[in-house]
Amino acid sequence: TGLALRGWTVGEDGLLHFGQRSFPTLDGKNHGPVNYTLGQRIGETALFSIVAVEAEPEALQADAKADVLGIGSKIAAFGAKAVLYGAGPALCLVTLLSWFFFFKGRERKVLRRRKVELERQNQRVQIDADIDDRLGLGVVCTDFDEHVLFANESFAKIAGAASASDLIGQKTGVLPQDLCVNISQHASEVWHNGKAIETEDKLSANGIWHSYRIHTSPYVDNSSYLTGIISLYQDITPMVKAAEREEELILQSVTTMHRAVLAADRYTGVLSRSLVRVAKALVDLADGKTPEMERLVTLTAYVCKLGLIQQLKKYPQGEDLGTTEKLAELAAISQGMLGGFDFGKYPVPRLIAEMNERLDGSGPKLLMDDEISMPARFLAIAEVYCRLLKTFSGPAMPLETLFKDVLFAEPHRFDQSLVRRFLEYLRATRKRQMQKEMMRI
Repeated sequence: TGLALRGWTVGEDGLLHFGQRSFPTLDGKNHGPVNYTLGQRIGETALFSIVAVEAEPEALQADAKADVLGIGSKIAAFGAKAVLYGAGPALCLVTLLSWFFFFKGRERKVLRRRKVELERQNQRVQIDADIDDRLGLGVVCTDFDEHVLFANESFAKIAGAASASDLIGQKTGVLPQDLCVNISQHASEVWHNGKAIETEDKLSANGIWHSYRIHTSPYVDNSSYLTGIISLYQDITPMVKAAEREEELILQSVTTMHRAVLAADRYTGVLSRSLVRVAKALVDLADGKTPEMERLVTLTAYVCKLGLIQQLKKYPQGEDLGTTEKLAELAAISQGMLGGFDFGKYPVPRLIAEMNERLDGSGPKLLMDDEISMPARFLAIAEVYCRLLKTFSGPAMPLETLFKDVLFAEPHRFDQSLVRRFLEYLRATRKRQMQKEMMRI
């Protein structure tokens, strides 16, 4: 739970207190108002320990009573001496009251000091127990000499060790190879930039592959020197598997939809299939490609021509369907046919419209330059290539003419670096054979 620190002040014991506040615990239940104190920060991370402070633990009361008895005996001895030497009643009373107030102040100080000591002793144990038992976070602190300075039991399970104590003081080389490499890579990155990083990696735990979200922060010692890293390993395997299943279901649904289109109109189905192949080839040629980008382009290429069947029935044979108006109409029809289909995290409907935009702003929505995403640029080139290479009626446009008179002739409409790479790719892969294979009906 994120908590704002505004308005809090440091108490006499040097700790920042919450006071009487109610916080739901990790089991979702609210156990009523309890005194909480903000404890030590874990390295340079954004994690702090939160410790519930008991009102007056029995151990603290016992310590306080021991001090009370010691001071009480001194008061009794002083009173006896005062009576022995004939001091007046008023002087005795003033003396006794002074001692009484001194005693109460001393009692408060003893309770406060012992309470702070007890909190500090229990803080680390409570942090480790909460992280291990409730959060399941694996925590490890290593220095830049590859020594394990601290590890909790959850990390020991990830490393396949019997207990965390077996790892502390050891070199990271005793860890499984993929885990050792992972820590080494993160340490190198933190050493060079001095900033926290967050990654997602797959690691083998006891021979089984797990997906982890890993947050790595610089570790600064008491002398303010950067001496190592603190890494937190969160097992997100169930979440990753659920996302993978969702993506697989989406792809299966889209390919089933494409097979239905292929059965209804062979030209539209083959054109969509060719568009998928060309778009994926363009993604492979680009810098900074990602699996998510390839999946987005693939899904969009499969469904962006759904409305073409209606257009072919609407317009006479030989009508140019590549004009800005016709492409915008096709996008609108295809989006309407998709209806409320859920593509998960992939913005397919938006990309169907964006792929018809041009870098010079001549597209339907007048988007320009950086306003057009890289996936849309891939699909724009792939759409022109596939549509002109195999028209619905009449001969296909020769490849040289397609590049010279369309893709290269309008340098402000298409991404020229992609066009050049694509042409080189075609020349290196026996373009004629590829054309026949891709555009065969």
